[in-house]
Amino acid sequence: MGYSFSKIFCLMVFFVASFHAIGQKDTLLQIDTVFISAATLPYSNANSTGIAVDQSNGNQNLTELLSRQSGIFIKNYGSFSLASSSIRGGAANHTAINWNGTSIINPMVGQLDLNLLPMGGFNQITLFKGGEGVLAGSGAIGGNIELANAPSQIDRLGLILGSGSFGRQKIGLDLNKMFDKLSISANVGFDQSRNDFTYKPAPQIEKTNTNGQGKIFNQLYQLTYNHSANLSFYGRVWHTDALRHIPPTTVQNESIALQKDQSLRAQLSMLWLKGDFSYQPQFTWIKDKNIYNDEALRIDNNNQYESMNLEQRFNWYAAKNSKLFVNIIYNALKANSENYVKEELEKRLSLVSAFYSKVWLI
Repeated sequence: MGYSFSKIFCLMVFFVASFHAIGQKDTLLQIDTVFISAATLPYSNANSTGIAVDQSNGNQNLTELLSRQSGIFIKNYGSFSLASSSIRGGAANHTAINWNGTSIINPMVGQLDLNLLPMGGFNQITLFKGGEGVLAGSGAIGGNIELANAPSQIDRLGLILGSGSFGRQKIGLDLNKMFDKLSISANVGFDQSRNDFTYKPAPQIEKTNTNGQGKIFNQLYQLTYNHSANLSFYGRVWHTDALRHIPPTTVQNESIALQKDQSLRAQLSMLWLKGDFSYQPQFTWIKDKNIYNDEALRIDNNNQYESMNLEQRFNWYAAKNSKLFVNIIYNALKANSENYVKEELEKRLSLVSAFYSKVWLI
């Protein structure tokens, strides 16, 4: 009898408690339908992003500008260290970097250090995301960063001075002078830092970064001659000289390693317009040298390459929203390294063609 009463009492307790049980209330939210469309053919406006170039916003170099405005991921190892880009999950060698349409990627490593590129030297920067970047070069499946020197139509003179922590100093000069049919522009920039910050490799240990100083000097000049409304000539020279010391790793007490990057780029081009047709031949010459020296480890590497690139670009605007693009490229590349048995020479001839229409959307 007692057993039956206890059993009945427990059932009544569970029955009453079930009315006070607290459960999670399901919520269903209705949102509007989202339609996504993008042009799939090359150099469309749908997958391109124009980046505003304004040195007054505090950006020190192209790396900081891309990090703040482009929406792409920049892997940066710190001031005066290596910086590379990643677009849509691609690696650094999946991103093309072009100077007025011509690739400036180092062919010996397959990428380019973004910290070496000046921001003020370019007045047009465009980011192309997705598969259309392959038109800018082989393997550029992630995208393309286009650096352009568009001729300015006004006289301009600017001076930039900057100072920051750890001995960071920057000076820049931007000049553009217009004549009757001639215009001359120059951009010179110098950036340096001691880079002597403090850090804690362990909770009770504090160290100062040593041998981390660096300096980068860039100068870019452009000469533009407008023969007529339909014919223009361009000449450009771009020189970079960088010296960066390599700080010790966490397992080193000190480091005396350093790296020198020197490059000289020259470009000649012409633009001819005739109705719906345009023709632009362009010649680009690049000489690049990379020297790494570490006397403590007895390492002395001297890697250099020289490239000559001749392009014949044709654009035909077949209709209001359609364009045919053809580019014939001849490239001669000469490379030399401590690890090469002899100097290597490579020659390539390629044809790139695409048809673009705004009507074709997905």
